[in-house]
Amino acid sequence: MTSGIYVRTQKHKEQRKEIWRKHVYSDKCRCRRCCSVRNEKFGGWKGWSKGLTKETDKRVERGAEKKKGRRHTEETKRKIRISNKGKHSGLNNRMYGKHHSKEWRQSISKKLKGRGHPHTEETKQILRDYALEQFKNGVPEETRKKRSIAGKKAWSNPIQKEIRLKKMLKASWKRPTQLEVNFTSFFEEYNLPFEYVGNGKLIIGGKIPDFVETNGKKLVLEVGIKKEKDRYCDSWETYVNNRILHFKKYNWKCVVLWREELKNKLTLFKKLKCMM
Repeated sequence: MTSGIYVRTQKHKEQRKEIWRKHVYSDKCRCRRCCSVRNEKFGGWKGWSKGLTKETDKRVERGAEKKKGRRHTEETKRKIRISNKGKHSGLNNRMYGKHHSKEWRQSISKKLKGRGHPHTEETKQILRDYALEQFKNGVPEETRKKRSIAGKKAWSNPIQKEIRLKKMLKASWKRPTQLEVNFTSFFEEYNLPFEYVGNGKLIIGGKIPDFVETNGKKLVLEVGIKKEKDRYCDSWETYVNNRILHFKKYNWKCVVLWREELKNKLTLFKKLKCMM
């Protein structure tokens, strides 16, 4: 080749462009440069190992074997935690101040339903047999200690404590009860101004009444069943007196109604009308 300035012809430029175009769009080359071009053209950066597995590619297999059994040290975990702290919170979060639309949430829910890897009947039986073998003599002492430590750690966290309490209340504190439903129907039938607040809508000094009068009077109703021994006190009389005295301290009048009174609705209606 002669010395001097070499200028590519237009034909040569077109040939090089065609070669480059075929090279990039063939999806064979997975270098960062080609991937970035495909990203701009088609959207979505495709890494060199996308779609490859240990069985199909030796490079992936070698990388997997190198990382097998490796764990971050506590120091490394601490450094990662510090470096990530606050990186995606508040204004730094790309979803800050935004909310997914209802249609978007429904589409995500639809896509996620049915996903996962449910156990086969054979696997379930193996897990069941293993659990029976492990705990046939009760829960081991070592397991109890681990559970105790994990539980104490979770309850010491205010956020975890609040989450656990809500779950416990949701599971065990089911409202309204059948008796409260019956009284609600009675109030609606006779058009009495009482609203159900036993779900925690109204709390007076840490106590939750069952119903409250809605016309402005400080009147609450407690409904119950007469028992020889109440779960809170030695007798139902003691429990009733304690409830009345408690609400009286906050200038609320408390009236207790029993299930037996629903048998004679007209008498109960007159009783409540006199109080109002």
